[in-house]
Amino acid sequence: MVAIAWLAACGGLEDPQPPTALDYEAFSCRVEPVLMARCAFGGCHGTEERPLRLYGPGRYRHGDVPPEEVASPITAAESGANYYMAVGLGDEAEPERSMLLLKPLAAGAGGYLHQATELFADVDVFEDTDDQGYLLLLEWLQGGTAEPGCVPTAGVGP
Repeated sequence: MVAIAWLAACGGLEDPQPPTALDYEAFSCRVEPVLMARCAFGGCHGTEERPLRLYGPGRYRHGDVPPEEVASPITAAESGANYYMAVGLGDEAEPERSMLLLKPLAAGAGGYLHQATELFADVDVFEDTDDQGYLLLLEWLQGGTAEPGCVPTAGVGP
């Protein structure tokens, strides 16, 4: 919900403005692909009804994307919205306590109840804190920056 408030305060999807020091390029190159691969499905976070909703190619898209282009790469505005959603679930003071990490982490590994375990045969997004996707998100939340040569998902930042 915090991310939604930031979007509204920052001009929404049309004119996103960074509310944080978290690196957008690192998000787009390393974090966004994890979210696309593991979270952005219609039954999960690829719908308008979810507090964390993610845009992705062939998945949920902003209303300005014509139906025939749904599989095209995400736009800069969509990537910016994904960034704000992730930032809204982060905790820059205590990154390891971020909802972005704890919600999809298996309860046995210190995470919170995640409805995916009920819907998808008791499988969590991150089974433990050694999961490569978990580590990529944690590194970003700890202030990680993009490597040289990084090409953001949508090609430009928010």
